[in-house]
Amino acid sequence: MKPAPFHFDGHGINDADGNRIGKANINRYDRRSRIEYSEVSRLFAAAPELLAALKFLVREARASGIIPQESCMVQALAAIAKAEGQP
Repeated sequence: MKPAPFHFDGHGINDADGNRIGKANINRYDRRSRIEYSEVSRLFAAAPELLAALKFLVREARASGIIPQESCMVQALAAIAKAEGQP
């Protein structure tokens, strides 16, 4: 795994060491394509922090005895499993 945090520099995604880890070919004349690429790239760059935050929320909810709505916890745990490559 490349070191996080990842950063979107407008052209691609770089790891914490500045190495390019992701780039997509887009039609630079298609505004919608450029916008979608930017949105997906920013989400990808934020993914490690989002996963860590979700794990923290689940851990804190369990430790404090707060019982979120069951469907929320199920969705959170499913998202964590998916991000970690579990079935």
